[in-house]
Amino acid sequence: MDVLLVEPEPAMSAVLQSVLESRGHTVTAVTDGESGLERYQCRHFPIVILDWQLPEMDGLEVCRKIRGSPKGADSLILMITLRTNPGDLKQILAAGADDYLAKPVDQRHLNIRLAIAEQRASNLMLQRKAEESRARAQTMLQLVLNTIPSRVFWKNKESRYLGCNRLFALDAGLKDPSQIVGKTDHDLCWAKQAQLYLSDDRAVMQSGLPKVNYEEHQATPDGESMYLEASKIPLKDGKGNLIGVMGTYQDITKRKEAEDKILALNLSLEEQVRERTKELLAKEEQLHETLALNDSILMTSALGIAAYRQNGQCVMANPSLASIAGITQEQLLNQNFRQLGSWQTSGIQEAAESVLATGAKAELDIRSLTSFFGHDVWMRCRLSRFTSRGEPHLLLMLENITEKKAAEEELRLAASVYQNSSEGILVTDVTGIILSVNPAFTEITGYTEDEALGKKTTLLRSDRHGPEFYRSMWEALTKEGCWRGEIWNRRKDGEVYLEWLSINRIEASAGAPFRYVAVFHDITELRRKDEEIRHQAFHDTLTGLPNRALMKDRLLHALERAKREGGRLSVIFIDLDRFKAINDGLGHDVGDLLLQEVARRIKIRMRTVDTVARLGGDEFVVLMEDLRDAGDCASLAQELIAEIARPMKLSGHAVEISASMGMAFYPEDGANPLELMKCADLAMYAAKSAGRNTYRFFQQDMQDRISQRLTLEMELRLALVQRDLELHYQPKVDLATGNILGVEALLRWWHPLRGLLLPADFIPLAEECGLICELGDWVLDEVCHQSAVWQAAGHTFKIAFNISPHQLETGDLVARISELTALHGIAPSDLEIELTESAVMAYSIQAASVLARLRGIGVTVAVSDFCAGYSSLAYLRKLPIDILKINHSFVTDADSNAEDAQIVKTILALGRMFKLTMEAEGIETSHQAELLKSFGCGIAQGYFFSRPLPAQEFENWLDAKIDANGRASPSKQPLDTP
Repeated sequence: MDVLLVEPEPAMSAVLQSVLESRGHTVTAVTDGESGLERYQCRHFPIVILDWQLPEMDGLEVCRKIRGSPKGADSLILMITLRTNPGDLKQILAAGADDYLAKPVDQRHLNIRLAIAEQRASNLMLQRKAEESRARAQTMLQLVLNTIPSRVFWKNKESRYLGCNRLFALDAGLKDPSQIVGKTDHDLCWAKQAQLYLSDDRAVMQSGLPKVNYEEHQATPDGESMYLEASKIPLKDGKGNLIGVMGTYQDITKRKEAEDKILALNLSLEEQVRERTKELLAKEEQLHETLALNDSILMTSALGIAAYRQNGQCVMANPSLASIAGITQEQLLNQNFRQLGSWQTSGIQEAAESVLATGAKAELDIRSLTSFFGHDVWMRCRLSRFTSRGEPHLLLMLENITEKKAAEEELRLAASVYQNSSEGILVTDVTGIILSVNPAFTEITGYTEDEALGKKTTLLRSDRHGPEFYRSMWEALTKEGCWRGEIWNRRKDGEVYLEWLSINRIEASAGAPFRYVAVFHDITELRRKDEEIRHQAFHDTLTGLPNRALMKDRLLHALERAKREGGRLSVIFIDLDRFKAINDGLGHDVGDLLLQEVARRIKIRMRTVDTVARLGGDEFVVLMEDLRDAGDCASLAQELIAEIARPMKLSGHAVEISASMGMAFYPEDGANPLELMKCADLAMYAAKSAGRNTYRFFQQDMQDRISQRLTLEMELRLALVQRDLELHYQPKVDLATGNILGVEALLRWWHPLRGLLLPADFIPLAEECGLICELGDWVLDEVCHQSAVWQAAGHTFKIAFNISPHQLETGDLVARISELTALHGIAPSDLEIELTESAVMAYSIQAASVLARLRGIGVTVAVSDFCAGYSSLAYLRKLPIDILKINHSFVTDADSNAEDAQIVKTILALGRMFKLTMEAEGIETSHQAELLKSFGCGIAQGYFFSRPLPAQEFENWLDAKIDANGRASPSKQPLDTP
């Protein structure tokens, strides 16, 4: 290996040369920096060893200049120096040196450094040679790609270009192939064909098969057309993995142009040949002319024509027969009709044998001669015998008569339709004389065919239409050629009926009227049903009162009149109180009778000019026009409330019901139907909120409260989407042992403006607006997820959570719990559901069924807030429940109120008697905990143990509050205070 040594000290230079030559190196030694730099610039040295202290130019400057030369990066430089402090070494490395040799040079150390330098220099040389080899290969590849006449490109799997050759870049309107990298076909001048090219790319990549030698049309950058012969193949890496697609194509525009020229030349030559042939034919004998004419007729005839020798061999067949048979003329010429199964089955062979034997002609119609058409075809086959060169031959002429047969069938079908149509049909001449009628005509009018033919159409005329009506009809027929509409006609028995009539004019070939065809059907019954449907569309079927649509229409007209005349009107919304309880308790038939009786009572109290409507369910609306004073409306409301509240006897049941009413006035509360009805509805809800069985006038603050409620509803919907909800967890503690038996998950909402909201702030709204089931499903999914997380961490307690009674009514709660527990990898027995006592009692029938199924899959069922509502333990014991939770209001005062303490003890005793697990909630002091423990209560929860905590804080609480025996002790931290 060549080494450049720049060392001014002769002794040092001699030592270094000796060591280097002993290691097999060729050494070039100089004593100053400029000489060393001149030698390096004339010749490349893989290793350079130079002293820092050099005359004229020091070693650092020489090092920097070497590194700045074209091949300076390929050399390994060692610096000889007396300076070895960190600052000096940093300068050496900054100048570009790879290593240093400290003076005085130790021979062992020198050999080690040289060995390292030789290895690194060798690596640099190998790397440079490899790079040069790759560069030569790349240059050669690019040279080949740019030299070959084909266009070459390659893309990635997203059909973005990775590269191309020069010709392809020019076709794409680019100056250099590198400009195409990253582009798609949509970015190039052939953007209109881009989707086609992308489809080809995907097909090749998906199939893994090449698509070769297919033609494409493409636009050039200057808008010219060019034709390409292209190929595409899947592009794979060294491991066989698909990385894209590679394609080539050649510009065959000139070849196509040449082919077009050749074609034109051939056509020209053919034309010249035809002209010359005509000249020759003109000079031929009459016989040749006749034969040529016959041959031309044969070849162009629409009839399929063939000739057969007596032995059955085909000797001639024209193109039409080949087309009919679905095979080529050559195949026909190779056929013998005596060997064809189709001839035998169709009967042609038998007829052909007879013709050849007797000479008599034969004609027969056959069906499905060939399957070439893919459907049934009719053929007319004509057979005759002729003689050629003394030998009898058979002539076959085949005609496709499928359309003729179809036309005949259509005529038969039309006649059948005419005779069997349910609509009456009559045909007249231009003067209105009846020429033909069908049976339906007789059935509808009562006139037989004999009675109608020859009579004028006035035979059917009724007295419902005047002359102007018929004059208009004939004007339309004259100008437009048709008339359609309803008309009253008279039957033979004198009955008048309504028909839908359609008359069309049939013209002769010259365009003059020839016939009139009338088609009609009786729509009398249809009209009656339409009127009935119209009445049903605008009236309530149960009470006979106007419905919502008719009420809106009358209200709109009343408002228009009030605006014109400066009048006032009122809209009164009436809603029955607790109608659902009667409807569900006594049955829907009693409920219907109740609605009918209420409708009757309201109507008898109203004026004839007022409108009473039923909107649906138990909602009624009254429209009072020509209102003088709001006091009149208030007096009427009181009368209506009293009238509706009177006891009624329905199907043997004594029933009483009250009503809540809301009133809105024009022009004070609204100027259109929607505003007035909305305001009256809001006033009605205000009456219900005031205790029911009363009325309220609309006030603006009602609208404001509704707006606030809607805003909160929208925010709650958004919170569900954005996951602004979270669960907090409160432990359940065994009062006897202190063990944590489970936790209860309690829902919280982080409101963006109001902060943390408790369930009482939004759960009632969720139940009212229908979000409760979606909210409950979120809680269920989150509980299952958290249970799985805690079980993985070694915490195996149950998680209790509250469900709404609506979840018992809608959907399948059992299936949903089974689905989510399986999804999260937990068991249903890891869950405990809680319902309030009031919810269980209100939905007792549904609750019993669903709760039994939940227990069947292992879910624990608890009833909370016991003694806050119905307090029917005797009924609750019939329900499939496991746990009874005592309402916190009794627990809170049990240590200071003897009555509450006695209630708690009684509840606990009854619960144990019915073998229910008893829990107390709301434990806030140690005294309460000890008291409940002395009463025999087993499980408790409350702020005394911990307030509800987010999941992570609850885990921290577990770590801090559970001792080695697994028991929980109360905390004195502010965290655990209410």
